[in-house]
Amino acid sequence: MLPGHSTGWHEHDAPLFAWVLEGEITVDYGPDGQRVYAKDDAFVEAFRSAHNGINSGDGIARILAVFSGSHDVKDTIMEDEIAKMKPKPTTE
Repeated sequence: MLPGHSTGWHEHDAPLFAWVLEGEITVDYGPDGQRVYAKDDAFVEAFRSAHNGINSGDGIARILAVFSGSHDVKDTIMEDEIAKMKPKPTTE
């Protein structure tokens, strides 16, 4: 990911382990704050919780992501897809 670029708000429906191979990424977890991960940091990503990753470094950021899902589970769901899946409020 290039400097300043972001993943866009998304969720993971499968557990995800990540290892930063190069660069720096800041993950915004909304009301739960932000975390900065740099080269050689490893972390378990938020599960079913919206977040946005931003390359906050000066160079390219590369991450190795390992999902523990199945063929029937989407690894990543983008914000616009999440909004479509939420039930619409009913009016009476």
